[in-house]
Amino acid sequence: MKAEDIFLDAIDQADASSREEFLKRALEKEPGLREEVLSLLQSHQAAGDFLDRPAIPMSPPASGVFAGGFLAPGQQIGPFRLGALLGHGGMGAVFEATQESPVRRRVALNSSARGFTHATS
Repeated sequence: MKAEDIFLDAIDQADASSREEFLKRALEKEPGLREEVLSLLQSHQAAGDFLDRPAIPMSPPASGVFAGGFLAPGQQIGPFRLGALLGHGGMGAVFEATQESPVRRRVALNSSARGFTHATS
């Protein structure tokens, strides 16, 4: 068994007690992997839940919602400045926007929990 396999099985355990029991059994069979598995577990714990927080802080003049935050006309998202809200639904919102670099053009910017996509006009 590889260290990565033991690590993945360990983080799937229901609680800390179950994880400790699993690691005791798994590493008894593979003692040479102990240090690597424990290092992977430490890195996993240190990473925390950073992927659950939006990378772009958003404030609430709510015209559209993205990943638990709010988007509004006039807001800058990377090279895009949001314009009018064109539509929204359960998966996100679509804004008219202006791409300001590397070229200036009008686009439709789609926001969803997976990020932003755009289409040119």
